[in-house]
Formats: sequence, C-alpha cells, structure tokens
Amino acid sequence: MIMRNTLFSFLLVTISLFANCQKNSNIQALIEGYKPHDTIPIVEFLKTTELSLDNKDYTIASFTTTVMIQGYANSVASKSNKITDETKKLFENLKKNKLKINTIYFEDITILSPINEELKIKTLVCFIRMD
Repeated sequence: MIMRNTLFSFLLVTISLFANCQKNSNIQALIEGYKPHDTIPIVEFLKTTELSLDNKDYTIASFTTTVMIQGYANSVASKSNKITDETKKLFENLKKNKLKINTIYFEDITILSPINEELKIKTLVCFIRMD
C-alpha cells in the first residue's frame, strides 16, 4: 500500500511539473504593438521602452539583447523589462551594418511567476528596418 501511494504521489508530481512546463513554454515576450518576427522600422523601435509578456500574470525579471554589428555579436543585459539607453545605443550602431534589415535577439529572458518563481522563456526575434 505504501509503495502504491508513493508511486501515485510521484505520478501526480510528474504530471503537474510537466503541465507547468508546458504552460510556461507558451509565454512569449513581446514588443508592444508587434508580434514575434515582425519587421519594425528603426524610428518606431527606438521609441520602445520595455518588453512585455502575452501573459500579464508574469513579469520580466531580466533579458539580454544581442545584435550583430559588422560581423561581431554585441550584447547588453537588462535587469528588468526596460530597454535601457545602452541598448538603444546598440540599435543606433546597427547603421554601421549598411543593411536594410537587421535581426535583434532578446534572449536569456527570465520571468517571475505569480509565486515569484524564476522561469526561462524562449528568445524573441525581431527584424529592424533601417529607414
């Protein structure tokens, strides 16, 4: 009987953890007014002040922004959901690429659940049009 109860408890914990992981994997970071993989004009993008989530029960704790400038990866970390001035300078440097479209990666996104549990979500990829 004890073995059966232990096995049943283990099964319930496993199912709830799997369900929680599935739920969290669907949470997506966003730039307000745009969908993931959208192409955003640089002038509009520079007005952006923060990343948001499609699930308002969670908050962004931190993220890293990465861009390629003249063949080198350049990254800036943020310890909140805010797009910092340092990050915006990184976007301004994209003009050195002389490309019409640049790819921006918001990665290593850490979010906080309603019970203050830290979780990682998938990378947000955006395209910036340089006109």
